[in-house]
Amino acid sequence: MGHTDSWRIVRLGESEAEDLAALEQLVFPSAWSADTYGRFLIQPSAWAAGAVACGLVGFVVGTVLGQEAEIVNLAVHPSWRRRGIGGALVQAALQAWAQLGVMRVILEVREGNAAALRLYARCGFVPCGRRPRYYTDPVEDALVLVRQ
Repeated sequence: MGHTDSWRIVRLGESEAEDLAALEQLVFPSAWSADTYGRFLIQPSAWAAGAVACGLVGFVVGTVLGQEAEIVNLAVHPSWRRRGIGGALVQAALQAWAQLGVMRVILEVREGNAAALRLYARCGFVPCGRRPRYYTDPVEDALVLVRQ
């Protein structure tokens, strides 16, 4: 597929709902629809950024409520992994949210998602809880991670 490694991070809005849904469907079994993304992204608390190369190759979506934010979804296109995109997206969110006064960021991740757990640990997240059988398809516990 021969693409260069050049990508940049940009803020995303509701006009990118279809791109977000299409990429997420490549990555996760139970992905949000474009309609769900559209409804989510018009919320005042919604925040989204994407890694763009020849189109959207990764994204992070979250909510910001006062001093707390949550990473809701993070995905990187399978052929663009292991290039630092996921970490750059998390860092972009953390930096933007810090400027908004966020003091605490939380997220849920599949217990068996070793790559995501390593990424979040590198970004300063620590486990703070568990949600049994949180995920379906396949059924799996979620670990709740926090970064103060």
